[in-house]
Amino acid sequence: MVIVTVQAVVVDSQNKSKKINFALKIIIPIAVVGVIAGIWFFKTYQKPQEITDFSPTVTTNDKSQEKTNFNSSITATDEPQEVANSSSSTTTADESKETASSTSATSATNETQKTANADFSLAASEIDLKKLKLYGLPIIIDFGADECIPCKEMAPVLKKLNAEWQGKVIVKFVDVWKYPNAAVDFPLQVIPSQFFFDGQGNPYVPIDPEGMQMIMYSLKDTQEHVYTAHQGGMTEDQIRAVFKEMGIK
Repeated sequence: MVIVTVQAVVVDSQNKSKKINFALKIIIPIAVVGVIAGIWFFKTYQKPQEITDFSPTVTTNDKSQEKTNFNSSITATDEPQEVANSSSSTTTADESKETASSTSATSATNETQKTANADFSLAASEIDLKKLKLYGLPIIIDFGADECIPCKEMAPVLKKLNAEWQGKVIVKFVDVWKYPNAAVDFPLQVIPSQFFFDGQGNPYVPIDPEGMQMIMYSLKDTQEHVYTAHQGGMTEDQIRAVFKEMGIK
């Protein structure tokens, strides 16, 4: 009788153990899936991020990262310089004035053209955002590096679009490994990253931020929307889709 009772207890214990193991096999996978789904939802559902003050922390998967001190190679004057050639001894006073005026106007025109060309060129060592917004054109600023692998993949796309959209869109590229100070006013976290502004100088507001993988930054105190950015490389089609929403074809 004792033996039968002990066997019954053992069998009952084994049944309970099987039930527990079976329950764990169901609960643990469900819990893991729930955690993964939560992380995915958190990463993909991008709400406007609040920022107050920031300094760029540039990271990339490229192991060959190199940094150099900022050394500006592009300069532009805000106001055209006036240069007047000295008149010869045989030139009358009136002719001298006309020559000086003509030379000054020509110099001003040339200087303005040089400044405009610098503003519309692709490569830049610094970004004067206020000045770029004065043109009243949509803007894309790509922060990357010449030696960054995903940045290299974007380089021909940016070059093509810059040539095609001259006078329609301002397309800029900054190598932040060479010119880190160029990004101090932007919430730059990884490279490549792209920042978008519409023709009124406002941060681009996508119809589907999640679908376009856009991050919208707003000030913590005022909730003012100040930046719209995309982290990582973008294809030509993705960039065109952004500017198509802004009316650029």
